[in-house]
Amino acid sequence: MDLTLHRLVEFAINAPSGENAQPWKFVSKRPHELEVYVEVSRDQSPYSWGHRSAYVAIGAALENMSIGALSLGKDLKISLFP
Repeated sequence: MDLTLHRLVEFAINAPSGENAQPWKFVSKRPHELEVYVEVSRDQSPYSWGHRSAYVAIGAALENMSIGALSLGKDLKISLFP
């Protein structure tokens, strides 16, 4: 993983999540590309019906990554998929 992606992941993991579960998984398959997934096994809160709070936490992580990318002078492109 290149240094920029590593820094972006550092920004992301500092995002808030319900009960600090950090229900995300980061996968780098290609240079300069990072995939983020819900890690269901980490989202065990009784308040997270249907893993909805995990998706909110991932949104916060993506927001942190976006802000962090700007601080690094980078342009972050986010693509959503089902």
